[in-house]
Amino acid sequence: MFIKSIFAGILLMFSTLCYSEEFIIHADDKQLIVSTEELSQMMVTHYVTALPWTNGREIFSGVLFETLFEHYDLPLPETVGLIALNDYRTTISREDILKYQPIIAFQRNGEPMSVRNKGPFWVIFSLEIYPELDNINYHSKMIWQLTQIYDQF
Repeated sequence: MFIKSIFAGILLMFSTLCYSEEFIIHADDKQLIVSTEELSQMMVTHYVTALPWTNGREIFSGVLFETLFEHYDLPLPETVGLIALNDYRTTISREDILKYQPIIAFQRNGEPMSVRNKGPFWVIFSLEIYPELDNINYHSKMIWQLTQIYDQF
């Protein structure tokens, strides 16, 4: 039993490392692996905002969903499905993506985000620009430790 526990811990550690630099987009019957390096080469958007999980305003840097889908020449679907490292799942509608411009953040206050710090990828809506989003419905869409994006869920 003890050996199984150690093996499970090592496996979890290894899987965390595997996800530390990339996520997968499942779209148009293909899989695209997107790295932090690739995101940093796209047009980066910066939001200064306070979130329920932060102590005051912080700077989040990332790529708009629109930019990400355009970069890979993918249509923006009616609903985008998101999955986190812990298998938490949520969706964001195309309408909300276009109206509220969420980003896939890969930096927090100019630094990469570790898995322990809700990274390496965190979906952020600016609650400063859109205070009406400061509610449980939109908080649940700000998925951290993002590992997968689906064009169908």
